[in-house]
Amino acid sequence: LSLMLSSIQGIIEKDKPRYIAVAIQSCTRGPVYELIKLIKKIDKTIIVILGGPFATLKYELLLKNFPFDYVVIGDGEKTLVELLNTGGCFLNPKPGLLLRSFLLLP
Repeated sequence: LSLMLSSIQGIIEKDKPRYIAVAIQSCTRGPVYELIKLIKKIDKTIIVILGGPFATLKYELLLKNFPFDYVVIGDGEKTLVELLNTGGCFLNPKPGLLLRSFLLLP
């Protein structure tokens, strides 16, 4: 895992992406958590978008424990394109997309 994260860190620092989208499954949630922590450590302004089966089923768990910006619920192909076309600035709630800053969590 540390070798993978080191390689990814180099890519992020070189390419300076504005967005990083990650598909998460139950068996990858540990490494994905570490990846998100690394991304936010490198640059807090990178928008992290989670999706996939685990994100759809366990979005509440992710909201409470993972430092991402958006989670796509269900089929995300269209939603992800719309999000990227807005520059990551959805100001209104949208079906199939949760934005962390609009949610009040305990």
